[in-house]
Amino acid sequence: MVFVAPALVSCPLAFQDPVFRAPTAEEAERLAQGLGERSPVLVAFEAYAGGSEPVSCLIAAERVEIRHGQVPRNTRPPDPRTPGSGAPDAPGAPAGGPPRWPGVPLSTD
Repeated sequence: MVFVAPALVSCPLAFQDPVFRAPTAEEAERLAQGLGERSPVLVAFEAYAGGSEPVSCLIAAERVEIRHGQVPRNTRPPDPRTPGSGAPDAPGAPAGGPPRWPGVPLSTD
């Protein structure tokens, strides 16, 4: 899914197993008041973001495009500011090695 001209993206940076649902009337009304108008596309879903319970997510956009096929996970070149990214000057583990995070491994590792 590609959201074109998003007006709002309210979801964690990383999540998994989204379960899509119709937005509630309260969500739609609150968003319309915040944006000053109703969004042509309003998508709501629940997803796991590393906690024990799923979180509610909401995306408002001008339109949505459905693209079929596999989505590559790494589409950007490595960023040397990101630990464990695999960039030559990046702190952390080299490409392919386990990241050296100070806490519990992220659910995306």
